[in-house]
Amino acid sequence: MSDEVVVDYSLKMKKEYSNENLFVAGYCTEVICYIPTRIELDEGGYEPVSSLIYYGLPGPFANNVEEKIVTAIHHVMKHVGAKPSKK
Repeated sequence: MSDEVVVDYSLKMKKEYSNENLFVAGYCTEVICYIPTRIELDEGGYEPVSSLIYYGLPGPFANNVEEKIVTAIHHVMKHVGAKPSKK
């Protein structure tokens, strides 16, 4: 994943795809800004809310940013043939 992605995404995907040898890496290809989760957006603070101005972005992400990223990850995992672990 590009940008500075919080560890919560890695932990969540490793749990959902525990049968896969999954490695989640951030800072790949570009670093535009910090990518928060919904909880971090709700908590506020410098990284999830204020830091975007230093990247020339209007700031902060919409509350559904985490949902959109997780949906995209599921799409990529399906495309490569990975299946979520049984719950």
